[in-house]
Amino acid sequence: MTDTLSQLDSLQVIAPDAGSLFSRQPSGRMIKGFATQCSQTPTPDPSYLFHDAMRELVVWFMSPADVLYLYGPTGSGNPA
Repeated sequence: MTDTLSQLDSLQVIAPDAGSLFSRQPSGRMIKGFATQCSQTPTPDPSYLFHDAMRELVVWFMSPADVLYLYGPTGSGNPA
């Protein structure tokens, strides 16, 4: 566990372009990530492309102008 924590502490934070990551088309919207992987990171598949809906969802979540309202019964995972 100590080795994992030291790996996580040494990760360098970067800000890649969300569009480049999710659709290989630059969007100008930057997201936080890490420069290198650690032992807890799954092996990336360079041929994998995110579906357009996933890219649009990520861009929507990053937009500070849009509000997200969650509702449902207690215990369903929505914040109080």
